[in-house]
Amino acid sequence: MCTIGLINIDEERYVFKNRDKLQQEREIVSKTEDTITVSTKNSDYFSTGINRYGVAIATTEVRSTEAILSIYADNIDIEKKYSGLIRPLELISQNFHKIRSIKGFLDILSEKNAKFLPYNILISDKDESYLVEVAQEVIKEIKITNNFVKTNHFFQIKYGPTNENDFPSSFIRYKRAKKLIDKI
Repeated sequence: MCTIGLINIDEERYVFKNRDKLQQEREIVSKTEDTITVSTKNSDYFSTGINRYGVAIATTEVRSTEAILSIYADNIDIEKKYSGLIRPLELISQNFHKIRSIKGFLDILSEKNAKFLPYNILISDKDESYLVEVAQEVIKEIKITNNFVKTNHFFQIKYGPTNENDFPSSFIRYKRAKKLIDKI
């Protein structure tokens, strides 16, 4: 479970992410000439990062209500439901060092004609910020102009938890974080 967001302070934008995992995992910070990224140990993609062009990304995964209940019950078989779908961050991780703008990011997502695992992707470049919701072949863009927070559910795509009864943690974290963000 993750919370991502954007804070505007003195005409500067700051992208943030936290990780609230059910089980403790080791997070790896990687720094190259072109990027600084954070990933879970032994994964081939990152979940947050910034590149030399000032493009910053933070993500949350969105699971179906059925998957969330299965995960809490330690039912590993739920992963079969997602077989054949691409984690959008695997694709972005391979190209992040050369992405110069949100448009470049969206071009990479759309050029593959892939079916994606459901994700929220907060992306900010030197000029603007967007939340990009992806699920299967659907890609929805929401321009962000103010302070912003997002957890593990969608605003525009009809998939996954839609109310607090479906996934209390996501909606409670969203309400709490939004209340804090609104004070800035």
